[in-house]
Amino acid sequence: MLQQVELPEAEQLHAELAGQPEVLNQVMQVEDLTDQHLAESEVAQEILADDELVGWLETGLPHVDERIVRRAHAARLVPPAATDKRALTSPAAWIVAIEAARIGWRVLKRRINKRDHGFGPTIVEELLRALYLSRAGATLWNAMKGDARQHLDVGGAGAYLLERLGDIARGGKDVRLLAIGHSAGALFCGRLALATRLAPANLSVGHILLAPAIRIDEAAESYAGGRFEGLRIFTMNDPREIANALDGKLFGKAYSRSLLYLISGALEDKGDCPDAPLLGMQRHLVPPYKGTGRENAAREKLEGVLAGLPDPVVFAPSPGNAAPGHRTNSFMHGGYWWDDQTVESIKGIARFGFAA
Repeated sequence: MLQQVELPEAEQLHAELAGQPEVLNQVMQVEDLTDQHLAESEVAQEILADDELVGWLETGLPHVDERIVRRAHAARLVPPAATDKRALTSPAAWIVAIEAARIGWRVLKRRINKRDHGFGPTIVEELLRALYLSRAGATLWNAMKGDARQHLDVGGAGAYLLERLGDIARGGKDVRLLAIGHSAGALFCGRLALATRLAPANLSVGHILLAPAIRIDEAAESYAGGRFEGLRIFTMNDPREIANALDGKLFGKAYSRSLLYLISGALEDKGDCPDAPLLGMQRHLVPPYKGTGRENAAREKLEGVLAGLPDPVVFAPSPGNAAPGHRTNSFMHGGYWWDDQTVESIKGIARFGFAA
């Protein structure tokens, strides 16, 4: 079972590896390392030399993503799988040996770039990305995101609702809608903000987001380019987010992080962006998060949107003297609906608006 251990600070680790330029270059250029190069690494060779481990890997081959098996065969590192069960031993060993070496470099790179989620959790995330991505939930997560967005497409339920409310508004009545998006529901709200641009002026739509699992770049584009009358985000601060670890039945004690951490670290963007910046994660909204140039530009764009709003982000636990409409004390990703403070805040916004 994986245990969390303390690694040197990123700067110290970088300095240590700087004295080994060949190693540092491999860390930073890990995605460009070939399968053959990784197969010849010390880690891979140690795996291949362990007969007991190779035998154990044989039984796990059916659970590895097909893309990994296809890539290994295409690279001619292993013989084509035969019907004889023993013939699967070599492909299984080669696949895991190669990816184990790649995982090690990726973990170090994320640590240096301050995009890790703790040593043990980062290993789990990279293991999922390397071997089990489509089976571990990335495909499902992307389908959920697509479904949330499609509600605002022509013929979708969200588009139908907005059109009917628009008809009422065009009839001369003022219409006020308060949209509440929890987790992936924030994607629906983002699309709603864009769709509301075409709605009558007397149809107003306010947005409340609970632990939003929308990427910061998409949120920035949606709210900078969309129309909305008020926005407030309720989510947990980072220590509480970390403490909200996933059910132990899923990963046991190997992954001591939350659902948002897992989405950010392994599932978002089909796993191509580890530590993807999410709107619901405090670590991505405040320094010293180290984003790419594009990520930092998106965050600055989002900050421009939030700057004109009254206290747009409320972290649980909110201060004891927080004003009504600005209180939350949720301990769980799915617990906002059962948190009295959050519910009262939502009721207050519904009654008195965002500026009250």
